Amino acid sequence: MMPNAAPARAGELRQIPALAVIHEWPRVAHLVRSALEHGEHSYDEADVAFYCMRGDWQLWLAEEDGGVEAIGVTELVNFPRQRKCVIRYLAGTLDAILPHLPALRAWAKEQGCALLEGYGREGWEKVMPGWTKRYVVLQEEL
Repeated sequence: MMPNAAPARAGELRQIPALAVIHEWPRVAHLVRSALEHGEHSYDEADVAFYCMRGDWQLWLAEEDGGVEAIGVTELVNFPRQRKCVIRYLAGTLDAILPHLPALRAWAKEQGCALLEGYGREGWEKVMPGWTKRYVVLQEEL
């Protein structure tokens, strides 16, 4: 998909209330596991579920025709001089994810965030027009 191309279908994006995460988990667990496969292995599925159910992280579902097309997991992080919305995980097709970034951006602004921040594989840089590569996270396993 070209970065400026019209999305194939946008579907509906909705934030799942913390108390409802447990009811939605069977529909989203496979997508969470998919996102975790590409992470740095600091969290597992149970950790993501726990933080979403506790309300520390927010679970987002992109739905189309009653099915879950993509998920997102965000976290609001407070620093002494600013608040950030960190996109911890995204999973699903690009066609299902990209149309919802403006809604996440608007929600983050409503929450008082100065930045929307995400981490991911280098491939994301190609499909995120308008985002600036500020730094690279490097790790060494010990």
